[in-house]
Amino acid sequence: MIRGLYISAFGMQKGIERVDVISNNIANIDTRGFKRDKAVFRSFPAMELYRYEGQPQVSTEFPSYVGTISLGVNLDRIYFDSSEGMLEDTKDPLNFALTDEEPGLINFFTIITPHGLRYTRDGSFFLNSEGFLVTKEGYNVMGENGPIKLENKDFTVNEKGEIFQEGERKDAFNIVSFQPNEVEKVGEGLYSSPLQPRPQNAKVLQGFVEKSNVNPVYEMVELINAFRAYEASQRAVKAMDDTLGLAVNELGKI
Repeated sequence: MIRGLYISAFGMQKGIERVDVISNNIANIDTRGFKRDKAVFRSFPAMELYRYEGQPQVSTEFPSYVGTISLGVNLDRIYFDSSEGMLEDTKDPLNFALTDEEPGLINFFTIITPHGLRYTRDGSFFLNSEGFLVTKEGYNVMGENGPIKLENKDFTVNEKGEIFQEGERKDAFNIVSFQPNEVEKVGEGLYSSPLQPRPQNAKVLQGFVEKSNVNPVYEMVELINAFRAYEASQRAVKAMDDTLGLAVNELGKI
């Protein structure tokens, strides 16, 4: 009974974590370049049960094998869906989108932050007062020769990510590729990786941005299912608690 109470309570805790992941996806429906997260659960390893005839510390007999029992589920990991979001035509020359050309790899713009190099899919950039291309947080966008600096908005970018201004090649985006499991989210739409990136295999589209790949209808269905699973565990906890209360209060009178 106590074990069942523990398993059900643990199921409620993991249900809350699943709701948090789905809620974060829904909150980022309009976040450019956002990749939805998915919580993956696994069952606990089965534990073997043995019966001791006496005190385990003093018994010299080998315990008899009873069987195995699972202790419920655990959150294995949270991975992100690397599929591309829809492209939005903004006509803004400072907006850029990446299309992944090789299956199994995802491309990123390279950003320099106070914590080192980071990577992003959000190509909605700006020119700061010094003429540097920056993200909305003010981080410099990296090119082949360091932070990209432009004189003004009068420039073009081809599909290779090369930047031309007044007919002269000024720089090129430092675009890199990773497998999805080689990067992790670090907030602000940025990713990090301890691994060496691969060269780009993407097309760069100027005047477009990639929208979030979150499907609001699918996420709402997932949220409803998560709440139902949570409520089922909650009812199981209440049922076992009532049974324990009955056993303590009523059987103790006999």
